[in-house]
Amino acid sequence: MENLVMPPHKPFAFVTYRCEEDATNAHTRLNGQKLLFAENSVVLYLSYVNSVTHQKAVAETLPQGLVLVEDFVSPEEEAQLLAAVDWSSAHEDVSGSAQKALKHRRVKHYGFEFRYDNNNVDKDKPLPACLPGECLPVLERCLRDGHINLMPDQLTINQYESGQGIPPHVDTHSAFEDTILSLSLGAKAVMEFRHPDGRVVAVVLPSRSLLVMKGESRYLWTH
Repeated sequence: MENLVMPPHKPFAFVTYRCEEDATNAHTRLNGQKLLFAENSVVLYLSYVNSVTHQKAVAETLPQGLVLVEDFVSPEEEAQLLAAVDWSSAHEDVSGSAQKALKHRRVKHYGFEFRYDNNNVDKDKPLPACLPGECLPVLERCLRDGHINLMPDQLTINQYESGQGIPPHVDTHSAFEDTILSLSLGAKAVMEFRHPDGRVVAVVLPSRSLLVMKGESRYLWTH
């Protein structure tokens, strides 16, 4: 896939491929397929178009403060990071009503627990598990490249299956510093940013890419 265009408030999207063969394979494999989204299902209907007429209308710049760095980690680092996550205790640090917010994903916290019942962290109750050692070289690179000014002490790992997602939100102001880092591993994903004035920007996150959220992208746009 080369590009994804999602016209705001429309029930369709445009996907462009690098060559005709890739487009033909996608049409053959996906047209008429039923996708499950939680309790709902959606049937994909694909058609060929000569040009993406909405490209200019929706091709906006990234939200202010948002930076996407592709190939931030190597394939070897990606494999090491994925192998470092112990999912056997994925829910031991989440309890009570917070569990309901996680029915469409698996989550794992390191450093401090982010509580989904009050959207905050208890800084007086650090978790026994510190950040995995495999993360340190990546975080040191973030510091060196100027993406952050402080070494993070909290990590949340979300595992989504195909079609899963969470409601649009702005990450809690008081719980974290001014910068939030998001590293995509294992597969490509799309994150949709929405401005209060109605603007929508769909950002394709390739596997192994780093997303840096500061400024308006951190505090104003939902994702």
